[in-house]
Amino acid sequence: MNVAHELFHFLNHKLHAINRHGLHSPFVYDLNTRVLNRNKNFACFESLEQTRAELLANNSTIEVEDLGAGSRVSKNTKRSVKSIAKNALAPKYQAQALFKIVEHFKPKTVLELGTSLGLTTCYLAEANKKSTIYTIEGSSNIAQKANDTFRSRELQNIKLLVGNFDQVLPELFKEIENIDLAYIDGNHRYDATIRYVEWILEKCSDESIIILDDIYWSKEMTKAWQELKADSRFSISLDYYHFGVLFLQKRMTKEDFRLYY
Repeated sequence: MNVAHELFHFLNHKLHAINRHGLHSPFVYDLNTRVLNRNKNFACFESLEQTRAELLANNSTIEVEDLGAGSRVSKNTKRSVKSIAKNALAPKYQAQALFKIVEHFKPKTVLELGTSLGLTTCYLAEANKKSTIYTIEGSSNIAQKANDTFRSRELQNIKLLVGNFDQVLPELFKEIENIDLAYIDGNHRYDATIRYVEWILEKCSDESIIILDDIYWSKEMTKAWQELKADSRFSISLDYYHFGVLFLQKRMTKEDFRLYY
């Protein structure tokens, strides 16, 4: 993580981001106003945030295997569950944004790269109980804690795989035919991010959605985001600063948006 890099892009986003009044795309206007920014309080939100509170209060320590670009705050391989929860879980507003996207578009097959403690996975799974969530975590001990979270919430539509993305993904792709939504929140390196998106695109349809977390986490992640949003295979890109959303819908004019959320 590069603090100066993040700060520069945060200020740049504040200067150039628009709200609904600056949107001329009916598709993006509808998504931003009727989906992401609607005030509906879904019944599961309170209990999901209670699960977050429990993780934030968990003092147990585990050994962490880090296969990506590393932690934002610690290089120590022994970390408390609460420190992982504090620094690695998607914040409430972002987890709920992901929930709303899944609840609205109802993807049947969802892929998550980077399970962490499983809270965001739970948001994805709760949003559409008819979907199957395939989630991959590199650290076996963190994956065990995530499994505890899934069991406590009695979620049956999550399939957790453990290991290096480069090894797990090719095997998984032999089993599944398509990916309707992918959420990439692991291995924040340029080469890895581009590689995973290319693999995922082979399983995508015109209606698929790819979401990248931490698009300004580092120069590498920003480079990956800038290249992907410029890629002609994506018609619409939405930059919410903390995360970016890519749509493949070819019937739409190619446009990029920086938005407040």
